[in-house]
Amino acid sequence: LGNRSILANPGNIDNLRKINEKIKFRDFWMPFTPSLLIETAERYIINPKKILSPYMTIAFDCTEIGKRDLIAAIHPADNTARPQFVDKKYNQDYHDLISKFEEKTGIGGLLNTSMNLHGVIFAIGTLKWIRIQIEPLRIIRY
Repeated sequence: LGNRSILANPGNIDNLRKINEKIKFRDFWMPFTPSLLIETAERYIINPKKILSPYMTIAFDCTEIGKRDLIAAIHPADNTARPQFVDKKYNQDYHDLISKFEEKTGIGGLLNTSMNLHGVIFAIGTLKWIRIQIEPLRIIRY
């Protein structure tokens, strides 16, 4: 997760609208999800049992900080998130990217959504189309 994704600032609610209207063509209420640094996840979600969430399959209530900093990556009806905890042991590059974002913004996570349209994977040739639809877009290859 995070290796072929559309990533955005989760604290900017306008990113939700841009991605839905220009790329994903989804209803406004369909939530995205945050990728969170494992070491800062408790700042954003309530997880008293210390459950690991490496695959965006478990929903958690958000803390007040999470509701503010992850507003574009949580469910608007109930302020829950299905986060991916990013551990540098398993994905050093993605962890480094989120860490750099945190250094610049103070937010230890990114909005993450798959680079597809309801199960249709974007081909490499589609990347030009995405650039036209939403700017700025940066494509990072590892």
